[in-house]
Amino acid sequence: MTKHKYRGYQMNHLESKTKKELIAEIERLEKAFENDDGGKFSGIGDGADSDPALTEKKLRESEEKYRRLVESTLDWVWAIDLQGCLTFSNSAIETLLGYDMNGIMGYSTFNMVHPEEREESEALFKSAGIRKRGWMNFTMRWLHKDGSLRYFESTAQPIFDVKGEIIGFAGIDRDITDRKQAEEQKDRLEQQLRQAQKMEALGTLAGGIAH
Repeated sequence: MTKHKYRGYQMNHLESKTKKELIAEIERLEKAFENDDGGKFSGIGDGADSDPALTEKKLRESEEKYRRLVESTLDWVWAIDLQGCLTFSNSAIETLLGYDMNGIMGYSTFNMVHPEEREESEALFKSAGIRKRGWMNFTMRWLHKDGSLRYFESTAQPIFDVKGEIIGFAGIDRDITDRKQAEEQKDRLEQQLRQAQKMEALGTLAGGIAH
């Protein structure tokens, strides 16, 4: 199986869920969502490399720990190639978007994005590939398998091969549908209030003129 380097780490391809190099980066991506103070996102590749003297026993324990993390998180953990096709997904995709975790492998993620936002998401993806950098807290609408819309907030970082060439991206998407719907409802109510106030003002003005 072809080996790749993930910012200084040697790893088998991303379909292997339990490899330390992937799950360590997933942990870092998880922490990105905990950074609510506006601080800099450390991202993949920051910090010291893994200890080369790590024992096999500790490695297995680490793999198992983060395998459970990836599979237990409510967020969608994923990886895609340079064509935007899925090469890895945790089981959260089944709950969040209704797709079978195994059946969706190799499927283009652009076909799952709302048509109105497909062009913008493709532009972001292309720009990230050229700059060899990821993105953080990018909001987009995804199509659930049943046709409904879900709002996701996406954070990702690039994956590199041993030659330093980018071969894809890995990241985490968080479902923020409830929050977005609440914000939209609030906007609608505020707009209705402004309209009512405007009509009241016009009525008052008209009454004053009549007298």
